[in-house]
Amino acid sequence: MYHLMQADNKKLATTWYGSFLHDQPQTDGSSRALVEAVISEQAHSKYNWLEWIISLMEYSDNKNINYHNICNNFLFSLFVQYFQNDIIIQTRILLIQAVITWMEKLWSRSPDSADYVRFLSISNGMLGDLYLKLGDLSNALNKYQISLTNDEVLCLGNTNSLEFKRDLSISNSRLGNLYVKLGYDHKALDKYQASLNIAEELSRLAPDTEIYKRDLSVDYSQLGDLYLKLGDSPKALDKYQTSLNISEELHLRVPDSLEYASDLTISYNKLGDLFLQLGDSLKALDKYQSSLCIAEELHRLEPESAYCTRNLSISYDKLGDLYFKLRDSLKALDKYQASLIIREELYRNVPDSAEYARDLSISYMKMGNLYIRLSDPSKALDKYQASFIIAEKLFNSAPDSAEYTHDLSLSYNKLGDLYQELGDILKALDKYQASLTIAEKLFHHAPDSLEYAGNLSYINRELGDLYVKLGDPLKALDKYKASLNTREELRYRVPNSTQYANDLVLGYYTIMDFYHKQGKYSEFLKYAELCKEALQYIINNNMYMNESYNKLLSSLERY
Repeated sequence: MYHLMQADNKKLATTWYGSFLHDQPQTDGSSRALVEAVISEQAHSKYNWLEWIISLMEYSDNKNINYHNICNNFLFSLFVQYFQNDIIIQTRILLIQAVITWMEKLWSRSPDSADYVRFLSISNGMLGDLYLKLGDLSNALNKYQISLTNDEVLCLGNTNSLEFKRDLSISNSRLGNLYVKLGYDHKALDKYQASLNIAEELSRLAPDTEIYKRDLSVDYSQLGDLYLKLGDSPKALDKYQTSLNISEELHLRVPDSLEYASDLTISYNKLGDLFLQLGDSLKALDKYQSSLCIAEELHRLEPESAYCTRNLSISYDKLGDLYFKLRDSLKALDKYQASLIIREELYRNVPDSAEYARDLSISYMKMGNLYIRLSDPSKALDKYQASFIIAEKLFNSAPDSAEYTHDLSLSYNKLGDLYQELGDILKALDKYQASLTIAEKLFHHAPDSLEYAGNLSYINRELGDLYVKLGDPLKALDKYKASLNTREELRYRVPNSTQYANDLVLGYYTIMDFYHKQGKYSEFLKYAELCKEALQYIINNNMYMNESYNKLLSSLERY
């Protein structure tokens, strides 16, 4: 392929690429050559290799070319194997959009071809994934829905195809994940349940097929995540336990499978997270320890496996989170340090890995949080700055990544928190303002994102506190109300969320307290009443309310 590219022989390159299946060595070498050309283009090469690759599709009228193979090779060799971390997202989008246009043309000539419909479903799903990385939830939703529609058509026309049924299950699951991000929990529940129904059918039809069992475990786990978010702990526990049972069965069936053993650690961690949220620290510890035992054994058996090594760091991290919540700072420090050492080594060995870099940034941030708890602001600052440097580097490498942009905003937040605690109000203000600029950009780009809205609310509240300290009550009130508006919207959108219900109480209380200190009694009474109503909402909906809120409600009864 390399020589054909240098000779600019597009017709022969297209014929060659279509001559092999996607899992053959010749295809692998060709895909590698194509992706290396695009990487060189990103490094300011004068030749437009992306345009060259797209132009290969011009030969779609040539009857001697195997377009079925080319579709397979573009999707499963070029995209899945190579067009991941090394190619910027916008470039991937341009190429896959061109591939979709090309496939639609081929499908129009063979409208009865199930293969082209499936290729279109897969490519639209991939495009949706890319839009999701950009934080473009609207376009992601559109592409996922197209993918789902194609899968539904395939299943209706091929009722006995287990492959098409599985594709439909995955499409429903993917839409469920997106609806969770959008805050449409009931739509998410509907899609997760649809995915689960298909997975259960597949497992029943082919009980010895391990991939169907694994899909079933994942579906139960996702439902557990959603029920946990909705505050339905009993249902979450039931789904997590069912997922764990399947993971244990698969692990017993294929004890040498790293994937199934890793799935088992994830199942234990999910149950640990649930028990931690329920305040049952002993059960949480038991599950996290079970996860760690497996992770340590996997690492012992496969010491050279980066996958197993990373898995071990996650297990240490989970235990660190538990001990941090239990305020056992020394044990938390021990586990966070163990995780950090692993992540530093992984990043040192593969400095180009964005995943390892992000893991390391998160570890530094958690260490910073712990050093604040230990009253060591100097070490906290060191860790927060180390985290920030990585977050900034990742953002600069992929400025269109919503995830990296959000991470950078959080890093500014942490530095702002620390400077505020140190009494350096101006530096804190600078960091919060930088964070706010990013958060507003993200929220404007994806106004349906609950995560971005929550971050925006937090920053505005912190800025309100700073302006109070700076003696600027008008700006403080403006920020407090901006924060409150977001919290009201969040509770309205997700009425069953305990977190958003409690956050709204804090929003009303903050403004109530502000007016009390300003001596504005009528405004104080207005927000005191709103605060009472928000507290009563928590009680009426049987949500968890901590002791301080119980005391607050009692004190507000006087007004």
